[in-house]
Amino acid sequence: MAPTEQAVGIFWRLTATQPDRYETGLALALNNLGIFSWQLRRLSDAVAAQARAIEFARRGLAAGPPAGSLLARAFVLDESELAQCLGNLSFLLWASRRREEAVTALEEAVATARRLAAVAPAAQEPVLADLASRLATYLGRLQRWREALTLADEAAGITARLAAADPVRYESDHAKVLRQSAQARLGAGGNLAAARRDADMSVAIYRRLAAEDHAEYSRALEEAVESQELVRSAGSGGAIAPKTRWTSEEHWVNLLNQDEVWQDVQDRRHRLDEMPPSYCGNVLRFIRKQADQLIELLADGLDVTPEALGLTDRDDAVSWLDRQPLIVALARRARGESARPEICHCGYPVAPDWHHEHCYPGIVVD
Repeated sequence: MAPTEQAVGIFWRLTATQPDRYETGLALALNNLGIFSWQLRRLSDAVAAQARAIEFARRGLAAGPPAGSLLARAFVLDESELAQCLGNLSFLLWASRRREEAVTALEEAVATARRLAAVAPAAQEPVLADLASRLATYLGRLQRWREALTLADEAAGITARLAAADPVRYESDHAKVLRQSAQARLGAGGNLAAARRDADMSVAIYRRLAAEDHAEYSRALEEAVESQELVRSAGSGGAIAPKTRWTSEEHWVNLLNQDEVWQDVQDRRHRLDEMPPSYCGNVLRFIRKQADQLIELLADGLDVTPEALGLTDRDDAVSWLDRQPLIVALARRARGESARPEICHCGYPVAPDWHHEHCYPGIVVD
């Protein structure tokens, strides 16, 4: 993060006098800033950085290749980078529960990747498959199953060709989109025989991969088997909406790092200060039982080490969890107190625009 912030600052100063040369460099630096902010669980900062990255990327594309210094020429943008930035923004917007905006951004990314893949399929089809697969996931979670099916089938057609040419690299991707296609076909009330075929193929691929690398593919195999069982149990009486899971970014990444709301299993959000203390105590016990799994889930979802989450040598999973803002707030509510103290350890009033994450009891602030 530190060198990325430094790079953003340098490019920002350069664009003040020579925007045509350096705005594309600023766009790429802001893109990286958005990614690292997300990995540090600073979601609002990540969204802001990514949105600015796209703003400057669009300007750079409109202006054309920069002339001048070697530094300026080193940061030439093309539409593939814009598609990547849009894909990143959609992910962050989805994590922020701004779901329609996320879909709109990802639809533009898919349309851009589709144009590029028509011209340079070898380089761009893997990108198109990845973006189309993600859009199918988002549409499915919004119950827009017919649109999801179209995207999943498009991605499956691409990954089938890629896996045939390079199975080591692309078979798992193909298994994933086959599972998506089966789920979307089921949700849309489509051809059940085709849904069963796709689900069976997905399970067969994952079973073979899991036999070779259980740690890497066991979770994916479990999910594929769940989809297979759901498809097999479906009758011909109409559409059945497949079950969807919370993902780390939709739930725990956001929830643990804030002290205002709780999101229950029905996806309902409750203000902590309006929750009864007994309910807060139940939620607290529910979360603490999952402490080990939560660290693994967050590390995988954010693609970081447990140490990057703040886990120290002195910690076990529960002691780490008990420092997270949501858990601190729930513990206060379970005792009948307000979720957020009015005065921080440092002696200053707690305000929405003031960050106290580095404060601790006994801190001296002059």
